[in-house]
Amino acid sequence: RRYRHERRTMNHILSPLNNENGAALFVAVLVMLIATMVGYFALQNTNIEMQIAGNQRVYQRAFYRADAAAMEGAQRLYNVATNNPENLREPALYPPWMYGAPLTSNLEDINQWDTNNDGVLELGVYSDVDPNDPADPNPAFAVAYQGIAPGAQWELGQPTMRVLAIFSLYDPQNSPEQVFLTTGFLVKY
Repeated sequence: RRYRHERRTMNHILSPLNNENGAALFVAVLVMLIATMVGYFALQNTNIEMQIAGNQRVYQRAFYRADAAAMEGAQRLYNVATNNPENLREPALYPPWMYGAPLTSNLEDINQWDTNNDGVLELGVYSDVDPNDPADPNPAFAVAYQGIAPGAQWELGQPTMRVLAIFSLYDPQNSPEQVFLTTGFLVKY
């Protein structure tokens, strides 16, 4: 009899270890925990991708506004060179956005363009990129005479190929989206 009693006690001790009733619940909770972690990291990755896309959109918009100002400067320069080339030969007749010497100041700083901080540019002019949006400042542009093009022949009274630089700056206040562009331009006058 004693043997039976010992055997029953041994089965009684091992019985909970052989019971698999809670194993399915444990596996289900573990799978749910892993799925939750995968979902959380996927959501974090999506948020980062959305921030990158938003920053790219803001930078591209700023770049296109500065590029549009440079194109406007090039078009104005071309129009003057085509219609009134004498205005480009005499510094006293230069349009307000053109300078007779290379510009050497740090043009990436809007304070170099508006030295009095009064909203009126002392260097260059504001572009007409989007005059209907008063909340968003228009970019500025300036053109500087750089000299006679390399290899060009200069003859008194004859049109000569010249090199000019077009500078454009888009710098909205309190925003990190500043863009500064320099474009070379060849024109014969």
